[in-house]
Amino acid sequence: MVLLLVLTCGEAYAQKFMALPTGVRDADNIDNSFLVLSFPDKTPKELYEATNKFIQMSYVNPNNAIRGNIEGKYIKVTTYASNAILLQKGVFGEPYYADLRLLLSFEFREGRMKFDIEQINFLYNKSESFDYIRVAALSWGIFDKKGMPVKDFNVQLENYLNTYVNSLISFINKEFTVDDDW
Repeated sequence: MVLLLVLTCGEAYAQKFMALPTGVRDADNIDNSFLVLSFPDKTPKELYEATNKFIQMSYVNPNNAIRGNIEGKYIKVTTYASNAILLQKGVFGEPYYADLRLLLSFEFREGRMKFDIEQINFLYNKSESFDYIRVAALSWGIFDKKGMPVKDFNVQLENYLNTYVNSLISFINKEFTVDDDW
């Protein structure tokens, strides 16, 4: 039983996103812009309830974050991450960051969940935005026009997204394994 849990967790944790010039993709299948997370023997309703609980416990205003909800089948949320990408350090060493605003969706099937990033917005100075592909020499972007990463912005984006995915997976696995008898 313990081995099965370890293998299940390992299989789920192997899923990760990769930032490419064409967009954020499944690192194992770059044709997919989404991840399929495996949770053997779990029903769509169980996965929906665990994901909804993750949102309720992880988000500051979960009811404001939820943009779509079909019970047992689908959840769509807006996620805002402050200071997610370090853009540069100023003259006196002060950091300048970009924030992320993400539109995420979760679809549930028997034993699996589709995790999709429907939209990413990059914000800086709290009101200005930039594109995924840098459009001008003095603008921000994750990649330049030639498809080359700008600094390590792609790695920072991947780290944020994969940390989110791992937190979600860990939470769901604990929901199905932790004894409520305290």
